[in-house]
Amino acid sequence: METIDFTFSFEDLAITIDDMKSISPEETQGLDDFLDVFEEILQEGPSIIEAKGGFSIPDQFECLPDEIRIGDTTFHTGSIIAKQFRQAEKIVVFACTAGPGIREKYDQYTVEGDYLKAFFVDTLGTVAVEKAIDKIHHFIRHQFEKEGLHGTNRYSPGYCGWSVKEQHQLWKFLPPAYSGITLTDSALMLPIKSVSGIIGLGPHARKNPYSCSICDLGNCIYRRKKRS
Repeated sequence: METIDFTFSFEDLAITIDDMKSISPEETQGLDDFLDVFEEILQEGPSIIEAKGGFSIPDQFECLPDEIRIGDTTFHTGSIIAKQFRQAEKIVVFACTAGPGIREKYDQYTVEGDYLKAFFVDTLGTVAVEKAIDKIHHFIRHQFEKEGLHGTNRYSPGYCGWSVKEQHQLWKFLPPAYSGITLTDSALMLPIKSVSGIIGLGPHARKNPYSCSICDLGNCIYRRKKRS
């Protein structure tokens, strides 16, 4: 299946201290007291971040009240996600990673007992993959708006009641080991700082605020960032 591929340099991501704070406000309280450590980790960014990813657009897509079907594969997304795709005519399957360097550097600092640097590296990886997929999402929305198709929010297995185990099925619509990402038997993505999911496209599709008030997933990144 054809994919549209992206590669981002560390400079392309333009990561700042505010990005680090916004990705997890509660966990990064007091960050300003360690700006020297943050700057040190940021300097290592070009050598440890390898952000890349992309997307495909399968030929067949159908939205049901609490399911989404892509070709002959059914995804039990639940009604919260399915509702966002009712006005979609096409579906995008995406994946993106910050690369393996984050985990390698995290493990190095953990072995050395430098848990503060390990924390910064882990947070840097989260920020990097989110900023990379933000760029891909932005491209998708604006590219298809030229065709009169608007984009929905993006949703991933593991959120809003959608079982993470269905990630294996989602990867039927991406090449094997796409962008260097593989799945464990339990559907964990490797490298760890990776994300995959779906976006809807349609003339009447809308990008709505994430429905945090009706979702019970407490550690969702979109809840923490309070994105709209």
